[in-house]
Amino acid sequence: MLLNPDDRRSKAEKIKAAGLTEQVFYRWMKDERFVNYLNKQIDKYTNSEINEVWKALVRKCKIGDTSAIKLFFELKGLYKDQKQIEHTGKDGKPIETETRIIIDYGDGADG
Repeated sequence: MLLNPDDRRSKAEKIKAAGLTEQVFYRWMKDERFVNYLNKQIDKYTNSEINEVWKALVRKCKIGDTSAIKLFFELKGLYKDQKQIEHTGKDGKPIETETRIIIDYGDGADG
């Protein structure tokens, strides 16, 4: 009842229909065991809907919805959003670099 996305009642209405008070419900929501139980129930429900979600996404792709197509390729690992990041130094000038050569003689001496 509380987890059913098709149930359009308010949370307060659902709590009352379950025979609880809001005070009890919110106390339970602070209990890690109860929250874990709810999360497992949500996982069961959403896992059972994965096939339908994929079908809906593919339908959108087939009618040319570019955002659906992009999402499809991202989810399949076939699209990577590439961004070019340009770094500059002070006042937009090139970054100043310094190259040092360190020689390790292996004897603990510094040079």
